[in-house]
Amino acid sequence: MQPNFTLKQVEVLFLKPLLAFCLLILIGTTAVAQQYTNGPLSTGATTSNGTAAPAGFTWSEVQGANTIAGYGANITGNTVADDFTVPAGPSWGLTKISFFAYSTGYAGSTSPFDDVRVAIYNTNPSVGNPTPIFGDRTTNRFAASSSASMYRIFNATPGTTRQIFRVEANVNVTLAPGTYWIEWGVGTSQASNFSPPVTITGAAGATGANALQRTVTTGAWAALVDGTTPQAMPFIIDYATSGCSGTPAPGNTVSSSVSVCPGVNFSLSLQNATSGSGVTYQWQSSADGTTWVDISGATSPSLTRNQTASTFYRCRVTCSGNTGTSSSLLVAMAPTSSCYCTPTYSFGCGLGDAITNVSIPGTTLNNASACSTPPFTYYSSVAAPTLIAGGSYTVNVTMGADPSQHARVWFDWNRDGDFSDPGEAAGATTGSAGSNGTAVMAITVPADALIGTTRMRVRGGNDAAITATQSCGVSSSSFGEAEDYNVTIAPCIQGSFTTQPASSTITCGGNATFTVAASGSLPTYSWQFRTGPTAIWQALPNGGVVSGATTATLTLTNVPTTWSGYEIRAMFSGACTGINPSNSATLTVNPIQTVVSPASASICAGSIQRLTITNFASTSAPVTASFTSTDVPKPVPDNNTAGASSNITVSGLPAGAATVGIAVRFSVPNHTWPGDLVVVLRTPNGQILNLDNEITGTGFGPGQGMVNTVISSTGVNALSSAISATTTFTGVFRADRGTGTGAGPASLVPTTVNWSDLYGPSNGVYTLGLRDKYQLDAGTLTAWSIDITYVVPSYGEGVWTAAPAVAGTMFLDAAGTIPYNGTREDTIFVRPTENTTYSVFFNSTISPCTSAPALVRVNVGQPIT
Repeated sequence: MQPNFTLKQVEVLFLKPLLAFCLLILIGTTAVAQQYTNGPLSTGATTSNGTAAPAGFTWSEVQGANTIAGYGANITGNTVADDFTVPAGPSWGLTKISFFAYSTGYAGSTSPFDDVRVAIYNTNPSVGNPTPIFGDRTTNRFAASSSASMYRIFNATPGTTRQIFRVEANVNVTLAPGTYWIEWGVGTSQASNFSPPVTITGAAGATGANALQRTVTTGAWAALVDGTTPQAMPFIIDYATSGCSGTPAPGNTVSSSVSVCPGVNFSLSLQNATSGSGVTYQWQSSADGTTWVDISGATSPSLTRNQTASTFYRCRVTCSGNTGTSSSLLVAMAPTSSCYCTPTYSFGCGLGDAITNVSIPGTTLNNASACSTPPFTYYSSVAAPTLIAGGSYTVNVTMGADPSQHARVWFDWNRDGDFSDPGEAAGATTGSAGSNGTAVMAITVPADALIGTTRMRVRGGNDAAITATQSCGVSSSSFGEAEDYNVTIAPCIQGSFTTQPASSTITCGGNATFTVAASGSLPTYSWQFRTGPTAIWQALPNGGVVSGATTATLTLTNVPTTWSGYEIRAMFSGACTGINPSNSATLTVNPIQTVVSPASASICAGSIQRLTITNFASTSAPVTASFTSTDVPKPVPDNNTAGASSNITVSGLPAGAATVGIAVRFSVPNHTWPGDLVVVLRTPNGQILNLDNEITGTGFGPGQGMVNTVISSTGVNALSSAISATTTFTGVFRADRGTGTGAGPASLVPTTVNWSDLYGPSNGVYTLGLRDKYQLDAGTLTAWSIDITYVVPSYGEGVWTAAPAVAGTMFLDAAGTIPYNGTREDTIFVRPTENTTYSVFFNSTISPCTSAPALVRVNVGQPIT
């Protein structure tokens, strides 16, 4: 710790770089102007958390393991010193030395620095108080100063309060080969004056770094360290030399990073500079370290490069036909997981701006979460869902209670460690999802996405729409949260049928199923029928006797004999499979045969015989009945948790009727902000389902109200699919199925998200509840109705006749006291006076089947006289 002469920030850690030497040679005929730099300072145009520098500038970013941004080098308080080497060869004729400094908070466009003191030593100035071989500590050798086009920043903390300036000093001295030290200080009228150290991405300090700092008042020297790591100071020497000679010895190949992320620049340089004019350079690369190829245009002492695969590098340095080659260096690829940038928020998700659930329906991903600090979490332990290349999915993101909720999702399809490639901004909300709303974002996996596990990023809870380029750093809002997940991309497999449908034989009124199975990715099914071998194939949709028409199993219920002989087949397609038909199967529907127990009987005269039809028909075909409210209009109060409600009493449906489908039609035509409404339905069994949750959580508005809006158990499209400036949401939609206290009036909080939980006895009171959640747009429920689709069990019943027909011999009770009067019954009691044949045929008012008559002979034994 050196608080009297260092600028520190204890909250953040920084990384200091590896000391590097770079010789830039400009070829001339005699004396050649050249430059020596004692190490880099810029870390590039983008911060470690993805923030771009202002136009024309780059960042000099303190690295993560360090704490010091700059060291005091003000001529009134401190000087700094660092060494350099003139290599074997010609002497250097120094003409200028440039240093770097900043004044915290200075916002002027011109440099505030106007004084620079320089002394050059041929030994360490901290040992024995040596005399400079050039310069001193008192003479101002200022030549010029200008912006270095860099801002000094702490790690992941971009800002423009520390603009770095280049301060140039006039120098006139010739140095023979050897090691030298430069001591310097700069002056300004500003209160703050610091000099940044050499900075290279990814290193806390450099091997061999040994810069020093001197306190002016005491003359005491101390090592420049950050924590315990020695540091180096950047400076640039302008000098001239004579022509080169001998065979160059470039030494090691040096890289600013030993492992890099795909597409991220890194710097290559040489351990040793080669003096003199006429030196040429040719950088080479190799995939295996054996076969080398020249890199086009790479003919300077240093090279800026990026790569997508691990690569070896070296440089061939030539002087007068003599070539020396630097050592081979492998620059490896960093793990992709270490390359992703960090999304940031100033205020996070604590005020209702959190992501509370992320799911991809049809996969294993369904992760509930709470607001985290910081507001970014990589859920690496959550099992990666499998997505098929070429497949289509939705990414569903549920967010917190704040009324303005926007989301976006990215995928690293090519696994290069970023989300910036075309198509990687895969989906986004089209409007606000609303309080506790769910953003449903459609995405399609590119067919050429790399197979394997990659990263998905979700940002949500933002107060404004998120752009495609805002996967990193700050985004559209200071409030929100980000979450990362692993996803596995699997190859799309072409499919085919593995199980064909089998023919089926049933009795009229019975049920039949046809089942297929298929291989391949993301199979989808439909079914077709034709009435005979030469007839045209037709689509077989759900409805009537048909269910499961979009699944692998087709179910036919209560089938009539008219379907006998129909051929049935499945149609299969997949993510990379065209439509294919299965083999056909034949449906045979035999006529129903009435069965009476007993089939015949012999009784004594005066005895009573029971006759019962034993056939049982299945449930009826679905029947739909409509009912309309009579207690509307009902005002919907503005911004009121109690809301409004209206009842419909359903009665008159058959005893035992069971609900199998519901559709609710309602109109709120004068409500100018449809996204403020929530609508629920309560059925006679007490279950409550949310029908409209702020237009599928979008909070859409302003709008034209809602007119003849139908929310149906068979609806497919979300309300949000109809959003437009002129829409009245007229049509049939699926339920939003919102949950929680915000998804209904205070007394009608949803209890389920499943339509099936509402089904039960069909008769009873149905309640429609509405609530306006926000201000300035009251409305009125002007009409609503409900369609109840139900089924009723079908029993075997028929009309009984007798031959001969004798009055007073057929009854409804075993005692023979209630005469049978020709009604449809499953059981009668007979007391014939002579041998009689009874006839009955089976049918039902809700069955498609009628049988041929069954004949039951009852013989009567007469008493012996």
